[in-house]
Amino acid sequence: MEEAVKLACEKKGLPAESMSLSQDPDVLDTWFSSGLFPFSTMGWPNEEALDFQAFFPGSLLETGHDILFFWVARMVMMSQTLTDKLPFKDVYLHAMVRDKYGKKMSKSSGNVIDPLFVIQGTTLDNMLDTLRSGLLPAKELERATKATKKEYPSGIPRCGADALRFGLLAYTSQGRDVNLDINRVIGYRKFCNKLWNLHKLGLYFGLNDIVPPASYDDLLANYDLSENDRWILSRLNGVATSVNASFASYAFADVCSTCYEFLLKEFANVYAEIAKPALRGEAAGPKNAAIATFYVVLEASYRLLHPIMPFVTEELWQRLPRCSDESEETKGEKVELRTIALAAYPDPSKDEGLAHLQNKEAEDKMQVVISTIEAIRGLSGKYLTGKASSAKPNVVLTCTDAMTISLLEGMASEICSLVKLSSIKCVEVGAELEKGMASSFATDSVTAHMMLAGTVDFRAELPGLLKKLKKEVTGKTNLEKKRTPEYLEKANVEIQFRENEVLEEYGTKISLLEEQIAMFESLAGE
Repeated sequence: MEEAVKLACEKKGLPAESMSLSQDPDVLDTWFSSGLFPFSTMGWPNEEALDFQAFFPGSLLETGHDILFFWVARMVMMSQTLTDKLPFKDVYLHAMVRDKYGKKMSKSSGNVIDPLFVIQGTTLDNMLDTLRSGLLPAKELERATKATKKEYPSGIPRCGADALRFGLLAYTSQGRDVNLDINRVIGYRKFCNKLWNLHKLGLYFGLNDIVPPASYDDLLANYDLSENDRWILSRLNGVATSVNASFASYAFADVCSTCYEFLLKEFANVYAEIAKPALRGEAAGPKNAAIATFYVVLEASYRLLHPIMPFVTEELWQRLPRCSDESEETKGEKVELRTIALAAYPDPSKDEGLAHLQNKEAEDKMQVVISTIEAIRGLSGKYLTGKASSAKPNVVLTCTDAMTISLLEGMASEICSLVKLSSIKCVEVGAELEKGMASSFATDSVTAHMMLAGTVDFRAELPGLLKKLKKEVTGKTNLEKKRTPEYLEKANVEIQFRENEVLEEYGTKISLLEEQIAMFESLAGE
């Protein structure tokens, strides 16, 4: 009170006797009240309250590292003092969201991105209006306006809450800071679209017309599963195991990357393509097995993804047919599940049927096939450019053993379809090969050789490639000369970030062109 009277006298220039001060009766210090939060919201000081008994102490607090001592320490000390208990066991410190250049988002910098702009989409004019309605000084407003126009010339497309949520979680691998690039969020919106397209593909092949397998064991025992089916089911088991372990250690970025890689690269790009002949075929056994496998992988994947993409997974899961024994206990009675949120989370350690899907032999075999496909695609990407980009070359695979030859010969039509080849031939290592081939190591037991002679005119292509190489080398050299220590000291973060990206692109293009030129010079001399 004495301090308050003294400050008031100084501010007003009046004697203490001429003033009457009173304390506001409804004030509680922000950090003090926050420190009480874990137990004051549960009915404390009545420790017999139902909420207090059920929910205190908690298990996990999620917060930012910047308020660790302002808030978290206070909660721990107050809880121990007033309840004699720790308020939680673990503290998960999330990263701080910054802009793509690493600058802290703040209203004073004009680089804050409204999450609703990302979820709902917005125009450039709306973003500029938001800047103008703030309190930025004229100079800062001009700078922020230029940066926004350059960064978002067409505004921000609608990405949805799932893509933003997935993107932020995927960024957690960066550590204490998240340099948010909206283009990555846009990429995850495409991933959401891919889920819809996979579901539509399943519908096209009769997904909604089947009676789903009653269980994983039913699928294994009563369906004519191919090696492809057993492979993707085994991978589902492996992904579920990995995701559960990542969740347990709060490695959310690993959860995102594991699900993304599995659904996009393994399920969509490989299995969905390889399974099409069976799905389109007339043979009932393989067709039923393929569509049942398709259903099981989709349904389990929706449940795996649900915590990090709740909206799209709920929507798609609701559109799947239900298993006959899919139910939950409610007041002692079995009732049909109404939401994916109540469905069991896929966990092989708790679900024996899911654990039974593991098939290492099928995974090992398919890994040879996938590595072979990637090697062939790598050759196409390097050497079949320009006019030759639409060519369907012949490929020879040299294998170290008869078992690998048998495996790849059995998958020859699927490989040709996936990578657009005219033909594929498997021979033992040491067999004589025709001239004019480019080679790529696939696995310890397989090397891919692509016939380029007759498809690519090596001598005619060389001058154009050398011209491209000279242009890229000149661009890289000029940019490196420009980036002197004095220049880097003065250049702002945004410019340096863009220039680093350009230098990386130059390096990648130069490396590919040099490799392509060396190969064409070698083949032109044969």
